Amino acid sequence: MSGKTQVSLLVSPLRPLTVNDRLMFQHYFSNGQNATRAYLAVHPNAKYTTAESNGHKWLRKAKIQAEVQRRLQYEHGITREHLERDLLWCADQARAKQDYEALASITMDCAKLAGFLIDKRQELAPAYDHLSEDDIWSELERRMKAKEKMSDNKQTVKQENVANQLVPQ
Repeated sequence: MSGKTQVSLLVSPLRPLTVNDRLMFQHYFSNGQNATRAYLAVHPNAKYTTAESNGHKWLRKAKIQAEVQRRLQYEHGITREHLERDLLWCADQARAKQDYEALASITMDCAKLAGFLIDKRQELAPAYDHLSEDDIWSELERRMKAKEKMSDNKQTVKQENVANQLVPQ
């Protein structure tokens, strides 16, 4: 039984972050990692001295320290150079395995990262924010007439199909 007790003492999972912790992190990282200002942002009615004290206590918690380290690793660890290096390494691995499909995909990702390729997006619907109220009403009427015309055409086609079925052969 003592083995179980030792294992449970050694493996103490950190509690998940609360909503308050998440809010504190949002403000902590957006204000230059100042816990006092983060506490004041989350608790606007708190006194400054209370914010200093509670912000410091919050930062001393094990789960908070672990999350700060995790976020700093990912926020400051991923740079353009890091991504380029990893993509080029993956390209070398794909080339060595003669996986040309993966190599082509990685090459395209490298080209996008380097700025050689730009995703182009086509605007399918025209922007109507510059139209006057009269223009909008006339566009609406035009669309209603087009819809009626399509409906009439469908009805005509149906009638012709029915008539063709009734004609004896």
